[in-house]
Amino acid sequence: MKKFAAIFFSVLFACGAGAGELISLERKIELARRLADEAARGEAQAGRVITGDFDFARELKRFKLEPPKAAAVEEYSDITAAAPSAAENNAPSNLPPKPRSVAKPKYVVDTSSDFINGHYTGVVGEEKKMPRPAETKKPEPPKAEKKIFSYSSGMFTITSDDYPAHSTMIYLSGEFEKVFRAYFGAAPGGADKKVWLRVSADETSKEKTRVSVGAGGMYSVYAAWSKGLGFGEFCAAAARACIASAAGVDPKKVPAWLAGAFETAFEQSARFGVVSDAAYLASENPPPAPAEIFAAPALSEIGKAQAYWTLVSLEKAFKDKGALSSFLLLAARGAPADKLAEKLLEIKPRSMEFNLWWSCLITGEIWARMGGVLSPERSAAEIARLAVLQKDAPDGSREGVSGSKIWAQRAALSEEISLRIIEIKVALANVNPLYHNALVSLGRMFEAARDGSESAFGESRDAFVSDFKSAQMLGRETKKMMER
Repeated sequence: MKKFAAIFFSVLFACGAGAGELISLERKIELARRLADEAARGEAQAGRVITGDFDFARELKRFKLEPPKAAAVEEYSDITAAAPSAAENNAPSNLPPKPRSVAKPKYVVDTSSDFINGHYTGVVGEEKKMPRPAETKKPEPPKAEKKIFSYSSGMFTITSDDYPAHSTMIYLSGEFEKVFRAYFGAAPGGADKKVWLRVSADETSKEKTRVSVGAGGMYSVYAAWSKGLGFGEFCAAAARACIASAAGVDPKKVPAWLAGAFETAFEQSARFGVVSDAAYLASENPPPAPAEIFAAPALSEIGKAQAYWTLVSLEKAFKDKGALSSFLLLAARGAPADKLAEKLLEIKPRSMEFNLWWSCLITGEIWARMGGVLSPERSAAEIARLAVLQKDAPDGSREGVSGSKIWAQRAALSEEISLRIIEIKVALANVNPLYHNALVSLGRMFEAARDGSESAFGESRDAFVSDFKSAQMLGRETKKMMER
């Protein structure tokens, strides 16, 4: 590099000092470049410029660089200045030189507007500019990923994206597992398979619950945790998944009676009052024979209560837990109703007729759970029954007597009135507190009819009607508050 620089400036100096003819700057640079290339290849004559033995015309011809014709203008040392015009050449020498105009360089970068905070915003060599930083749309921040909570127990695996729902599922899964193991746990593998509970706080999901089977054979329950998800609906999905997992069958093929029975069992394990409601429904609608329950294709609310008490009675009938679990697995896998009924004949006492034995068994289980405080709906129904006396009609049927007719017929109904006062006193221990005043007013009305006080009867009757309507209104408001 140093050698090239020495040759370059030596050639320029020599060209300016000893050339017999004018050579343009471009010719000088081209000649210097070629001489430098020749020197770099080792082909140049050493010292030919320094010793003065340098013939420019010969060198130009050797490199086929013809010397230009003689120019009438002087060579200017300022290579950026424009050449003078003819008028300037003929101007007197004593005049000051005319200022030469210098061409304005082409726009490359406008530092007054193309730099913001040290960052270039323009495009080099073009008028078109990129958007300024203030005009650039800011990227949206990435959406925060939902945190997934997980839990595993002996029978359930739970995943959820909502912490309150996750905590609730942990509690419910523990209650469900206790109930299910009490019936299926004694059979080999009956309650050993995991069921996956997937809970999502998805308000837009059309499906509130879904039971499915994964590729690995794991049964799962999906639940959209929202206000639209009913507790009974979730219990029904969980029951169907648990039964299908234990039996290894399609969830859709689980018998209706078994699914309904465990739906009620799961629900009562986590909520008060379910057993009493089921007992009330079954007492008003006594369950039919087991074979009829086993063959039911679908169940109403009454049918679910009847199936639940059938399940409870089976637990009492089978003395061996292993035999009970085997019987339920057989039912879950689709055994015919008549074959299941035949299995029950094998466990009944030999000295008893089957229908009598079974009726005593299931009725005892139902009526043993009739205690406790009644729900508002059941309290209203019970008070409405107590407010009407029954008497024999001329045609032999029974007819009701209520309101002012009780006073008009008090003498003929004296025995019924006395018995009704006793029933009301017993019912006070079980009636819902919302209906306590209404039941007290009803009792006073019957006492006034028994004692023959017409004014007291009228006052008590009006108070009863008012208290009963107020209790109904409060019951509706309470139910709305409970559902929020």
